[in-house]
Amino acid sequence: YIVRLEQAERLESLEPIIADLETRLESPQYAQLCRLFIEWLKRVVFKRAGITENVPELKSFQEVHTMLAERAATWKDMYIQEGLAEGILKGRSEGLVQGRSEGRIRALAESIRAMTTALGLSEDRACEILNVSEDDKKALALLLKQQPAPLPE
Repeated sequence: YIVRLEQAERLESLEPIIADLETRLESPQYAQLCRLFIEWLKRVVFKRAGITENVPELKSFQEVHTMLAERAATWKDMYIQEGLAEGILKGRSEGLVQGRSEGRIRALAESIRAMTTALGLSEDRACEILNVSEDDKKALALLLKQQPAPLPE
């Protein structure tokens, strides 16, 4: 049971293990062992699962079941909120990286356009001078396909 409880990855998976343990230890001769298991649940399993605040004094497996049932909805909402916050942060981070990359490519495109227009260089020569990587050349090609050519004056 100890291994199963320690390997439980979600709080929902604790409930059937605890119910099975309760059934196995329901005889009065196991009362002390039950109290030890409950204390171990509080100190080890619950703590590892992030259940550290306002854990009541638990004296029986029935009280453990009740506590888990009462808190299940609260924990679910908390985990959803944490997941949303992580997703938002990750999305923002990825957006910043992509935005910086696109900005760098746009700046390269403008530099190449200026060099070809003002100095009469070919795009290949301008890329060579600017030390543009093959990946950046591909990104530039995509960008140039999306942007219309400047109108003649």
